[in-house]
Amino acid sequence: METKSPERVKVILPARLASTRLPRKLLLRHNGKSLLQIVYEKAASLEPLWETWAAVDSEELLQEVEGFGGRALLTPESLDSGSARVSWAAERLGGDILVNLQADEPMILAQDVARALSALRENPSASASTLAFHNNDYSDFLSPNNVKVVVDSSGRGCYFSRSPIPYQTRESFQGFLHHVGVYVYRREFLLKTFPSLRSSWERGERLEQLRLLENGYTLVVETASRPTLGIDTAEDWEKFKALSGGENG
Repeated sequence: METKSPERVKVILPARLASTRLPRKLLLRHNGKSLLQIVYEKAASLEPLWETWAAVDSEELLQEVEGFGGRALLTPESLDSGSARVSWAAERLGGDILVNLQADEPMILAQDVARALSALRENPSASASTLAFHNNDYSDFLSPNNVKVVVDSSGRGCYFSRSPIPYQTRESFQGFLHHVGVYVYRREFLLKTFPSLRSSWERGERLEQLRLLENGYTLVVETASRPTLGIDTAEDWEKFKALSGGENG
């Protein structure tokens, strides 16, 4: 009997130098390491058999990754999203399953990435999977810096927004699902379908995952085992440094 080859998993960090809310955040340093290096090393430790790359948009980031011994590809500046950068890189690197790990997610857990991967494998009709955690902080619910997701009874994403969804007053608040910046894609979908999709929702919210939902594709949302902290603002960065300890680099 012919043995089926194991799926090849590539973990790719889309890395963009320009960032609106926290300029050049990927080069901020803590304990002698840039944020990009911190997340890259976390990605490289997820699973020994998975290959990790950074898909960067500038020579400065390319030099940063190569400087700490990582692997990187310089992508065209014209690419319009992190997943587009991952798609461009995956076309050159191969892989059956592509993990798009946002380069500003330093607290992601290996077990949660594995959960998202399992969710995709267990849902053959899904084109991709992602993560979210339950957040009980009402101020986080109101902040446009935090992305909220509404799911159906089967765990499929219905909509993502920077606005407070579903609407709740402070008195009726029961928490919300807080999106985490990781996506797991099937290669065929990411390379052949995703680049051609267009979405007015995505343009309005500035959220690339809405490209799938508006065009009728299934995105499974798996629950993370604990809250994470994406670095979007200076306050996020200070909070991360406090949580991770050590001397500032």
